[in-house]
Amino acid sequence: MKAHGINGSKANAIVGGHICLDIIPGLRRQHFEFIPGALEELGDAKISTGGCVSNTGIALSRLGASVELVSRIGDDLLGDLLKQCLTRQGVDGNAMHQVPGEHTSYSIILSPEGTDRMVLHHPGANDTFTSSDLHEAFEKSATLFHFGYPPLMHKMYCDGGTELREVFRKAKASGLITSLDMAYPDPASRAGRADWRSILTRALPEVDIFLPSYEEIVHMLSGPRPENFWVRDEPDAILYDQIESLASSLLALGTPIVVLKLGTRGIYLRTGSKTSLDNLSTILDIDAWANRELWTTVFEANLAGTNGAGDCTIAGFLYAVLHGFSPESACTAACAVGGCSVEAPDATSAVQPWGSVETRLDQRWKKRQSTYLAQWTELARGVFAGQKDRVDGAKSN
Repeated sequence: MKAHGINGSKANAIVGGHICLDIIPGLRRQHFEFIPGALEELGDAKISTGGCVSNTGIALSRLGASVELVSRIGDDLLGDLLKQCLTRQGVDGNAMHQVPGEHTSYSIILSPEGTDRMVLHHPGANDTFTSSDLHEAFEKSATLFHFGYPPLMHKMYCDGGTELREVFRKAKASGLITSLDMAYPDPASRAGRADWRSILTRALPEVDIFLPSYEEIVHMLSGPRPENFWVRDEPDAILYDQIESLASSLLALGTPIVVLKLGTRGIYLRTGSKTSLDNLSTILDIDAWANRELWTTVFEANLAGTNGAGDCTIAGFLYAVLHGFSPESACTAACAVGGCSVEAPDATSAVQPWGSVETRLDQRWKKRQSTYLAQWTELARGVFAGQKDRVDGAKSN
């Protein structure tokens, strides 16, 4: 999986959308309760940048891509600290637009060792982000535009998602390949009550690559997830049917590449026809990418924290797309970068340049076994093809 583009040009990306400052307390035990009046002793806190712009953007940069970050932060002390954090991570923090009178977004990440995280979040200046914030970036030379977390950005989902569609319409008009990530909205919030099916119907025809988590897209198309979301330790046939149905619905809404993030169960890829992939033909072999159905399992990792792992998984996939990888290799790259990410409490500090990730892959990095894919065809180590793989959708319906 050597990094190369079909046209030989330097890969580069604009990453826009949500950014925040992450405050990650050092939790001394796995389970605790919020009890009024009690004092819970903590370990050292880690402060880092968070959100799609930071996590996916910095991960892409650490992998070796040329990246420009576009977001909004407040002209407050948290904004100054966020800029310092970005600079320490090797990107230009001074490029962030500090908006007078607005407040910087922040999250408090409760991430006990060995389990998933809980996030307490304030959206801040993200709520006033609009397509006009991307005007200067779209005038520059780039290959790909990635946007993330519209459910945490009020202007992106109010008015039926008109502004979200405008973001991607302008990106397409600038000749960019487009990519979209989501976030799971609080069901009781304004975002949780938005009509996401209608919003996606407007936006997805302008999106080339859509990369939500399964939980997010179930909520947006079917309502809040049940408590027993993953019925057993491994998904069963009914769950696969749900995944396949969701992916088919998203393809029908107009996006040609769907990547569903499945947490510890890996990622699921569905793609459309060659015609639908035409906007990616300058960097991808669309014959290899058309009409694909793949499920890729995760790598074994020394878990330190899951914060931002999905964003880094996306960075791995987009890096692979930018460099003309096959779909099998792109899915492997996604899971590999996500596997690196979880080996540090923050999102990106454990992500290495692509050459180092590739070396780890060449050394037969161990993958998690998955009994639920026993009926699938293994095309490469940990990459499985489903029944719809390479089947023309028009013929299979």
